[in-house]
Formats: sequence, structure tokens, C-alpha cells
Amino acid sequence: MSLEIRPLSERERLLVLDWLEREEAPPGREFAAQKDALAREQDAGELWGLFEDADPVAFLAGGLRKDGVLQVRADRRRRGYGRRLVRHQIDALRADDSCCLLDILCEPADSIPFWRKMGFTLYGGSCAFKRLERRFEVPRGAEAIAVRIRSFPDFVLRTGELVDPLDEFRPDAVILPGGNIQLAERVIFFAGPLNRRYDLVVKIEAGGRERVFDRVTSDAAYAVGVSEDGQANHFLDRINDPPLAEIPSRR
Repeated sequence: MSLEIRPLSERERLLVLDWLEREEAPPGREFAAQKDALAREQDAGELWGLFEDADPVAFLAGGLRKDGVLQVRADRRRRGYGRRLVRHQIDALRADDSCCLLDILCEPADSIPFWRKMGFTLYGGSCAFKRLERRFEVPRGAEAIAVRIRSFPDFVLRTGELVDPLDEFRPDAVILPGGNIQLAERVIFFAGPLNRRYDLVVKIEAGGRERVFDRVTSDAAYAVGVSEDGQANHFLDRINDPPLAEIPSRR
């Protein structure tokens, strides 16, 4: 038996629709939604299948997003095919560094144990996220510096209220020639519980000095080193010291 993961052709998409329709008798609203999703994501180049001896037995439409669909044919479940598709997608995202955070909807609810096994963290009842961590080599002999990075809801800027951070990071870091600070691991900000990324505030301190305390989407945050991936998630690899005079373009 041979297994392969690749994009679905038009003919193979129709084969998948055939077994989807057979599994849902009579075809209802869920089948109609899946049919639309497969056509839409194939047009966008986001329809991948797992093939068993050239037979499509599982698919991932729309990637690992809230509107994505992962399905394994009923007679091929519990063989690890769903895990293979998810790992393939994660490996591809890591390889091109186009996304640093996955945010999905766990539906149906009985899929939650599966996503937990895949390293996702549940929040909001039916949603789950996973940071795609990245580590960096730091120069040997470089001076270490203490770094503290926290995120908050944006009302702290308006009210000055002291609240517990949503996240706190204390990555190892060193001072590079010229004064910039390299983190040993990527800091990935997550605003999922807020529902709106622009409501997230970041506070970045290094060497006991505040470098920025502002919205993650602000020019001040970008000047100090916050970047945006291809999915509008924000991360920090390096702290600019001094902050850049020209704001780097969004990725």
C-alpha cells in the first residue's frame, strides 16, 4: 500500500464528493457546505488530499483555519490519515515561514481530543490555537540581556488599570553588535480570546527598560521589531535598539 499527499484534481474532487454524499444519507446542509468548500478551496489552491494507492480517502480544504475542513472517509478512519494531513500542512507552513499561528474551529465537538493530540490548545469552548515555534542560534560570547514581553487587552491603555497579562514571555536573549537584541526563540502573540487582533496591546521590556507599550498593530510596535506573518498574526524575533526610524513594511 502506498500513501501520498498532494493537491486534488477536478476528477479526484468529484470522487471525494461521491463518498461524502454516500456517507450522509440523505445529503443535507453539511454536505452542501462541504461541496461548496471543496470547489472554493480547489480554485484557491487549498485543497489537499491523502491518497491510498491513488484513491483519495481524506482531504484538507482551506488549510488549518477556522473555515477549514478536515475529513477522512469513514472506512479509513483510525489509521492516522487525519494526523498525516495536519502534520503535512504544519511542516509546509514551517518550511516557508508564512504563518506563525494556527487558529481553528473544532467542529464537531468530538474532534476536540484529536486536535489536543495535535498540540492545539482549546479556548472559547470550541476554538483551538497552536503556535508554530521557531528557535534561533545566538552568537557565542554575546552579552545576555533580560527580556520580558507581555500582552494585554487594549483597555489598559485607556484606563491605566493594572490587570494580569494575557501572555507573558521571558525568552533568552543577547545583545548583537550595534545594540539590537536577538531572541533565542520567536515570541508569537495571540489575541484569540479578544476576537480582534487590533485590540491586543504589547509591552516589551529589555534590560529593565520599557521599549514599547502600545497596540500590537501600532507603528511604535513595528518600529521596535514586531512583525506580521501572511495571516495577520504578530510575532517578535528581534528587538530594535534604537527603534527603526522608518517603519518596516508589513509582510
